[in-house]
Amino acid sequence: MIDPLALESHFDQLASLAPKERLAQLKLISRQSPDLARRLAALLDAHEATTTTMDGLVPSQLRHWTAFDPEQLIGQQLGDWLLTRELGRGGMGVVFAARREAEGVEQQAAIKFLSLPVFDAVLADRFVREAKMLTRLNHPGICRLRDWGRTDQGWPYLVLDLIDGQPIDEATSQWSRREKLATIAKVAETVAAAHRQMVIHLDLKPDNILIDAQRNAILLDFGVSRVLAEKDGEATATLTRWLTPNYASPEQLRGEPATAASDIFALGVITYQLLTGERPHDLTGLSITDALARLENPTWPQGGGRKRIQGDLRAVLARAMHPDASQRYASAQSLADDLQAVLARRPVAARPDSLAYRLKKLVQRNPIVAPLGALSAAAIVLLAAQLAWQANDLALQRD
Repeated sequence: MIDPLALESHFDQLASLAPKERLAQLKLISRQSPDLARRLAALLDAHEATTTTMDGLVPSQLRHWTAFDPEQLIGQQLGDWLLTRELGRGGMGVVFAARREAEGVEQQAAIKFLSLPVFDAVLADRFVREAKMLTRLNHPGICRLRDWGRTDQGWPYLVLDLIDGQPIDEATSQWSRREKLATIAKVAETVAAAHRQMVIHLDLKPDNILIDAQRNAILLDFGVSRVLAEKDGEATATLTRWLTPNYASPEQLRGEPATAASDIFALGVITYQLLTGERPHDLTGLSITDALARLENPTWPQGGGRKRIQGDLRAVLARAMHPDASQRYASAQSLADDLQAVLARRPVAARPDSLAYRLKKLVQRNPIVAPLGALSAAAIVLLAAQLAWQANDLALQRD
């Protein structure tokens, strides 16, 4: 495993160098530790928007680049599709709105390209792999893939359903607490469906979850996804350059293999944000070491979160966002089940089970039984007192 302190030290040193000097230093580092060099290159690329990739900085793996300017594509024809406007950029893609006519009917779609300033054959192959993964994900909560292909220059693209919606944090800002919890529970079920198809997302965040006019949540952008079984069942390594740090798990920030538990962590962060209006951990501008320290020693809830995140819900989010991946929910479906349990006032798996806890939840679900519960509790106390008196009297008789 790469030492975070060494990583931070090298990063600070390299970030201050000119591009040519930085490349020379990275080549020297790669001779001793290729993994460290790739990790540093990824961080520098994300931070400085350099025109190289972590693979390109390893001498034995230099790639051939060709220029790509997404803005020149607007108004261009791509097969039957006319690209009309840019919708947005993020992750590893830039997305355009497109239209075509089929049998006199105009159709709309979203077409996604790699958003890198230069072309890399390795990343292009990875992008096409996303298309193959998306064909597995036939689910109403996941944006549907229609087609894929390559331009004459070799740039791969995906043709997806055009979703008319808002990011989940914006769309739900005026919703009730129950509505928000019910929606994020459905999102967790959608993520669980992807996991059952052996696909993890690795970049879950509000911008990748759109709410349409019917209040359906649609999951977007599997641009950094990996197939869990890709390497004989081994967990997949995270590509740090495409992470969104405020929603990334500790293991992702450390550059360790990521699993479905990383998606569960992100779902916990998103749930907290929807309910409180703020993230549980603000990692903006922090070094990797400081960000990890904050994640591994959580201080939430703070501010308004203290009133909104209590009881069972706090236990659920604590398990979902546990710094240790092995201590989180075993599946996204288990998280969804506990969120539904919070809504229904049923016992949650995130809390220790006991008769008293179950009785408390029963009373919360059925207030009418509260007086009966109080009478039962009083009867139990009287019975215990009677038994204690009898035991004491018997002891005195023996003496």
